[in-house]
Amino acid sequence: AVLADLRAFEAQARLTESQVEDIARLNHELGQHVVHQTAQIEQLYMGAVDTADNVARGNVELKKAVERSGTAAWIVFVILVCLSFALLVLDYVSG
Repeated sequence: AVLADLRAFEAQARLTESQVEDIARLNHELGQHVVHQTAQIEQLYMGAVDTADNVARGNVELKKAVERSGTAAWIVFVILVCLSFALLVLDYVSG
């Protein structure tokens, strides 16, 4: 009876050892996957930071373009008014 108990205990111990080895192997694989994912997350974060910087610079450039287009439109308006006035004066003088 004692020998049978020892053999059963030995079988249980070997099964437990095998399961612990499997757990250790899976834990190692999990660690490798976590390291890989950490690198990917870091790349995504850096990409997001770069994108945010590009958007901020783009907004500044858009504001400058709007200001320039407003100034250009104002200059064209003034030139057209002056030319219209010049045409009226020339028409008055020639007529």
